[in-house]
Amino acid sequence: HQESGECYRELAGLRLDTLQINQLVSRLDESDQAILKLLEKLKQARSDLQERIKAAVSRKEQLEEQRKELERRRDEAEEAVQRQTEQIHGRLSETEGYRQQQDRAEKAEAVAKRAEEKAAQAEKDQLTKGKPYEADSLFMYLWKRRYLTAEYQAGWLGRRLDNWVAKHIDFQRNRANYHMLQELPRRLREHATKTRQTAELEAQALQGLEREAAEAEGLLALQAAVEEAEKQLKRHDVQIEAEEMQHRQLLKEQAGFTEGTDPLSKQILDLQLAALQREELSELLRKARATPRPEDDAIVVRLQQIQDQQAQINAQIQSVSQYLHQQQRNLAELEELRRRYRREYSSSLVSAA
Repeated sequence: HQESGECYRELAGLRLDTLQINQLVSRLDESDQAILKLLEKLKQARSDLQERIKAAVSRKEQLEEQRKELERRRDEAEEAVQRQTEQIHGRLSETEGYRQQQDRAEKAEAVAKRAEEKAAQAEKDQLTKGKPYEADSLFMYLWKRRYLTAEYQAGWLGRRLDNWVAKHIDFQRNRANYHMLQELPRRLREHATKTRQTAELEAQALQGLEREAAEAEGLLALQAAVEEAEKQLKRHDVQIEAEEMQHRQLLKEQAGFTEGTDPLSKQILDLQLAALQREELSELLRKARATPRPEDDAIVVRLQQIQDQQAQINAQIQSVSQYLHQQQRNLAELEELRRRYRREYSSSLVSAA
């Protein structure tokens, strides 16, 4: 753009009188002075942004180093908990009371599992083996009327008819079988519930012994240290994510400078375009093209070359901008992957604990 302005100055010196030259050059010089001031501001703004980006990168690196130290402390605390737990279990297993309680808890758990398996099988049988009975409309008719029970009610005629139907379908035998299919799952489930309650009580008693030993050996304090380390890591991750977000925002600002879409660059380009798109410049160029003078032709050719170079530069800017946007997307994906890893790693440690 600046070179185009110089060409127009030369062209004006060849084509215009002194007054017109002074007026045109004065307007171009005013635009150049304003543009130069803005360019200085733009240079300073880019420099400031670069320093902010460097500072953001430095803060991120410091935070990552601090996180490694926090992870190391957390891992050491977890290892201490694991060692202490193993030692406590080792000492407890040597005591008669703990072994007896452990044996009771294991047996109660085994009984509860068998009872639950039997109850589940009976419930399955109820669904499958009960279907033939439920598909028999005459059987279900007598069943719903509570036939052969104290709840059965009917007149003399109804009783005679129901007796005939019952004898015809052998209801008494079939009722006993169906009744067992209905009653057995309920009783087994009640038994399974009781055995599960017993198993839980025995397990709680075992845990009580372990908790007492843990308190006596200081294990709870070690576990509290692990929990506090996890909390510190989570708080630190929040700081890292905030810093990463700030860094991405700075890179977006940098992309604006690269593409020339920031406010200062747009203001400079607007001033340059306005200076070079004046009506008198267009007229000057038109007249120069219409004359056979070689001096005019050389300047016109140079202006055409400048326009071609501008098109190439714009294409290069567009290509670099696309590459920069792709790099920013890659960076965002990488940071998201790191955040997900931190969350999942922390969750897996909590689950393991």
